[in-house]
Amino acid sequence: MRKKGSLKKLVKNFNSKKLILLISFLSLFILIFFVCKSNQVIEEQTFVNLYSDLLVTKELYRGNDSQYFKARDSLYKLYKVNNLMVEQTLRFYNSDVEKWNKFFQKVIKRLETYPAIINLPE
Repeated sequence: MRKKGSLKKLVKNFNSKKLILLISFLSLFILIFFVCKSNQVIEEQTFVNLYSDLLVTKELYRGNDSQYFKARDSLYKLYKVNNLMVEQTLRFYNSDVEKWNKFFQKVIKRLETYPAIINLPE
């Protein structure tokens, strides 16, 4: 256990240059950590599956938002994603119309394999 006076000595000996360097290093580390963590785009096939499941779920629970949110959260858990990852992935695809169109064609193709449990207008 340290004496009360030794903490004061430690603070006195820790000059401002070292403190600025330490704060800068910690800030840079935190920034890099969050930038890397926040740039998580979901793998394409996983997102095709998730997005098509979300569309069906939205249709199934139309008018019942609380049930939809529960089902959506279950899908997020199933696919091991979170809302931030979904939003970032949507931004990634929305940033390029051609990329979005290719992605959405895959979603449509997957939806066509679903059993006809929902009567969608053509």
